[in-house]
Amino acid sequence: MKVTSVNPKISIVICTYRRYELTRQVVQSFCNQTANKNDFELIIVENDILPHKEIGQIVKEAEERITISCLLEKSIGLSNARNAGGKAALADYVGYIDDDAIAPNSYIEKYLEIIDRLKPDIIGGPIFTIYNSTPPPWFKAEYGSSTNNRLNSYFKSTQYISGTSIGFKKDLLEELNWFDKNLGMTGKKIWYGEETMVQIKAWRKYPNLKVWFDQELFINHLILAPKMKLPGKLKRSFNSGRSSAYLWITENQVAGVQKKALYKLCKTFFYFFTKGMFGLLFHDRKKYPFWQNYVFEVLSQYFSSIGQEWQYARDLLKSNTFKTLSLRRFYHRIKRVYSFYTQKQSHFLRFCNNSFTKQLVLSFDDGPHPIVTRQILAILKKYNVSATFFLSGPAIEKAPDLIKEIYKGGHILGNHGYEHVSFKTLSPDLVISGLERTDNLIGKFADKTEIAFYRPPYGMTTESYLNWIKENSKYTVHWSLDSYDSRNEFNVAQIAEMLLKDIQNGDIVLFHDTRFFTADVLKIIIPELLLRNYRFIRLDEKFN
Repeated sequence: MKVTSVNPKISIVICTYRRYELTRQVVQSFCNQTANKNDFELIIVENDILPHKEIGQIVKEAEERITISCLLEKSIGLSNARNAGGKAALADYVGYIDDDAIAPNSYIEKYLEIIDRLKPDIIGGPIFTIYNSTPPPWFKAEYGSSTNNRLNSYFKSTQYISGTSIGFKKDLLEELNWFDKNLGMTGKKIWYGEETMVQIKAWRKYPNLKVWFDQELFINHLILAPKMKLPGKLKRSFNSGRSSAYLWITENQVAGVQKKALYKLCKTFFYFFTKGMFGLLFHDRKKYPFWQNYVFEVLSQYFSSIGQEWQYARDLLKSNTFKTLSLRRFYHRIKRVYSFYTQKQSHFLRFCNNSFTKQLVLSFDDGPHPIVTRQILAILKKYNVSATFFLSGPAIEKAPDLIKEIYKGGHILGNHGYEHVSFKTLSPDLVISGLERTDNLIGKFADKTEIAFYRPPYGMTTESYLNWIKENSKYTVHWSLDSYDSRNEFNVAQIAEMLLKDIQNGDIVLFHDTRFFTADVLKIIIPELLLRNYRFIRLDEKFN
C-alpha cells in the first residue's frame, strides 16, 4: 500500500542527474528511518530533459514504505533543481541532501528533534567519508569530511554549512528568492556555492539568524574514485575559486577588485611556480607524508586563488568598457580576416566572411527528416533566409522528395557522407566511395550534378579525405559556433540565449534538422538576428 503524508514536518529534496544506483542507495537509507513515516516526505528531482524509467522504478519501490514523489526539472542546473524541489515541498522545513550521501537511520528523527527544540532558520551537521573503492594510501578521510571540531553550536556569520546536507525554513528560502541560478553545477559548468550564497544573503538580511550545527545530524558521504585523484581536486579547487569571485564581493566592490585582477593573477602564478613548486620538493615530510598530500592541501589553495583572480580578470575583459570592447573587436576582426583568407587555400572553411559585414551561415546536419526538415524549411521561407543542408545518405533514401524541396527553396545541398561514423574509423576507399554514393543520391533526386561543400560526421577528417577535397576543388565546411541542439542538457530557451549571446560576424552555425526543438530555436533567433542587421548568406556567395 502506498504511504502518503498529508502534513509532513520536513521535506527532504534529493537532486540527481542520471546517477541511478546512487539515487537508489540514498532513497533506501530513508526507507530505513526510525522516525514516523508520516512525519517526512522525500522529493526526488530529476534534472534532465526527459524522465527516465530508472528513477520511476526507484520511486515505485520506495512508495510502499515512505512518502516519496518525483518531479522533472528540465532547466539544467543544480540550483534550478533545488529550487523546484523546495517549491514543491509541503513542509515548513526543507532539507537538501546530495545523491551520493547516505543518511543514518536516526537522521530524520534527529532533524525533527532539533526543529521542535530550537526552531533554527538553517540546520546542518557533520559529513563523514565512506568509500565504494579502496582509497589511495595518501588520501585522508578528513579530505571528504566536515565536522566543526565535533562541537554542537550556533554558527557565526563567518561560518557556513555544507550543501551536502543542509536544511532551511521554507519561508526563509522564499524571502531570499531561493538558490542563485548562476551557481551550482550546470551541465559541464562546474561551479559551487549556491547554498553558501543563500546563507550569505540570509546573514546580511538577518544579523540574528539562527544557524544550528549538530553533531548527531550527520550523514555519510560517498567519495567516488574520481574525487580521489589529484587532477580532479585541482580542477575543483580552480572552479571553487571562480565561484568565490561571485560569492564574496558586493556590487560596489566589483570595479575595484577587477582592476587589480590581472596583477594579482600574475602574482599568484609567480608564487605558485616559486614558493609552491619549491615546497613540493622540500616540504615537511611529517606533516605531508606523501607528496600528494602537499598538492592536495597546499598547491590546491593556489589553484583556488588562480581561479578567483582568473574570474575577476575574465569579467573585466567581458565588461562593457570602451577600451575593452575596442580591444575585443580589434582582436576578433584580425582573427577573422586572417582565417577567412587562409581558409580558401586550405579548402577548409570555418568562417563565412571577413567579419567587416554582418553575415552568417546556418547549416543543418544529419537530415533530411520528414517532419523536422519541413518545419525548418517553413521558418526559413517565412523570413526569406538561405541555409546549407548537409545530407546523410540513408536519410536521403528515406525522404527523397525532400531533396528537391530543399534545393528549390534556394538552399545549398551539402554532403554529410553515407555512414554517420568518424572517417578515422573507415578506410580511405570506404570514405571516398561513401561520399560519391551520397553525391549520386543528391544528384538523382535534385537534378544537381555538382556538389561543392562537404562536412564529415563529427567534423573528423583524415589526410586522404582532405587530399581528395583539394584535388577535386571542393570545400570542407566546419563550423565556428555549435548550437548544442544535439545535446540533451539544454532546452530551447537556453540554446537560443547562448546563441544570441555568442554569435559573431562570419559565424557558420551548426544545427541538426533531426532534432524536434531546433525549429523552435530558429523561431526565436532568426527575427532577433535580422533586427541586429545580420544577413544570412549562401556559402557559394563567398566560395565558388
